[in-house]
Amino acid sequence: MRLFSKPPKPDVERRETNRRSISETLFIESVSSEKLSPLDNEPAVANTIDASSRGMQVELNFPVLEDSEIALWINHPDTDPVLISGAVRWVNEQEPGRFLVGISLDQDSAPMVERWLAE
Repeated sequence: MRLFSKPPKPDVERRETNRRSISETLFIESVSSEKLSPLDNEPAVANTIDASSRGMQVELNFPVLEDSEIALWINHPDTDPVLISGAVRWVNEQEPGRFLVGISLDQDSAPMVERWLAE
């Protein structure tokens, strides 16, 4: 597993669904290759850049390994927070302590993410 990889080239579109720009802070439940909380006594968070029912791009303040499994909480207005999961497909360090991460979501997460994006 690699720590850093480049996101796909702009002319190589691998997305199967359109992404929507969305800016929300999601709490990270777990990452298979990193500690749950990279900072002492503070929850790990991901800031969303864009998302679709199949994937999302987030910003993290700590590195993760490519192919890591990741679980995140999303907030639904009509229900309690919902846990979604997926795999890290690429990681790109923007500057020290700032990482853009591409996540391919599990098929079971798609309906929950669609409802979240429809709010």
